[in-house]
Amino acid sequence: METDEFTGPAIVGIAPVLSSSENVLGVVTVGYLKKELWSLIFERIRIIMYFSIIVIVIGIGLGYLLARHIRKETLGYEPREIAELYRNRDALLTSLNEGVVATNEDRMVTLINKSAKKLLGINNSYTKRHITTLLPNLDYQKVYEDRKGKLNQETVINNKTLIVNLVPTLTDQNTTGLVATLRDKTEITELINTLSEVKRYSDDLRAQTHEHSNQMHLIYGMLQLGKYDEVLSLIDKEISNLEMINRSIFEQIKDSNVQAVLIGKIGKASEKKIDLIIDQESYLSPLPPHIESSDLVTIIGNLIDNALDAVVSQQNPSVSFSAIDIGNDIIFEIADNGNGIEEQKIKKIFQSGYSTKKQGEEKRGFGLANVKSTVEKLNGVIQVDSTSQGTTVTVYIPKNERRHIYD
Repeated sequence: METDEFTGPAIVGIAPVLSSSENVLGVVTVGYLKKELWSLIFERIRIIMYFSIIVIVIGIGLGYLLARHIRKETLGYEPREIAELYRNRDALLTSLNEGVVATNEDRMVTLINKSAKKLLGINNSYTKRHITTLLPNLDYQKVYEDRKGKLNQETVINNKTLIVNLVPTLTDQNTTGLVATLRDKTEITELINTLSEVKRYSDDLRAQTHEHSNQMHLIYGMLQLGKYDEVLSLIDKEISNLEMINRSIFEQIKDSNVQAVLIGKIGKASEKKIDLIIDQESYLSPLPPHIESSDLVTIIGNLIDNALDAVVSQQNPSVSFSAIDIGNDIIFEIADNGNGIEEQKIKKIFQSGYSTKKQGEEKRGFGLANVKSTVEKLNGVIQVDSTSQGTTVTVYIPKNERRHIYD
């Protein structure tokens, strides 16, 4: 309600005064001039505006300091760049075959990739736990103190020998954590052994080429001397031998990898003047895909090499090879006419580093150990029978990947 009874327009409020019996005893009137109300409102707005400006200025200053701190902590990267780096890091860690474990300055695990979980035999993330619960018996203290990486440490976890590299993460020359990379030493050893066997296979092929080169030189010399009948006789003999080899290898052995290994070994045996005989009753279909060519080089190559070494000093050295795949198993048999192996030594010949031969310039004692580990990987079994007239080694490999039990 507005009125002009005062000195100007005003806003007036009227309320009755009641008795206990609800009778009106009087009224109370309260009024404010409108100009005084507007003055009061403007004063309050001005105070609020001053306070708001002060808050905004303080907020801008604190925001600037916070943004500066965040940029320092994120090394100057923008949020979009950080998200891209995170995606790239996640893809990189997933694709790595090596295990990766990262920690903070308190040695608590902050990151572990799938390969590390597989190597360590764990299912959960193991984050926020001390790294020694995952990788014990490593020299972490020296890495933190010296701020230098410690490489090629070995530790045994879940019956696996792991090679661990520890590298510190540094911030302003202070160690703020470390990164451990893990590799399975068994895989590295198998790779080295495979490369060694492939090299040996290459040497066997080179020996075969050398033997054929010698034969060609002999034929050339005999032709120069006019000994044509002797040349024809030599050629007939070589053709006969070649036909026998081709019939034994290419008609009876259908697997190309086994063919290649045998061809190389025949050349090596020929150079050493040893008869390498392929059993006429042998038959072998193409091998199942879980048996790799490197497995064949390791098993057949090493066993034939050991047989050749065993008969090299014999008067009529001879080594025989047979293969058969009738039934559920693939069976390889290598026999020689050497002096045999003593019974107490048979159990030791498959141990790494053990050899029945004299130690020379070349390291020995690893070939048969590689054979055993490869056969066991394929769920197979090796049997050795030896007498003073020679040694026979028989290898049984299941055609499928299920384990068989042999008596």
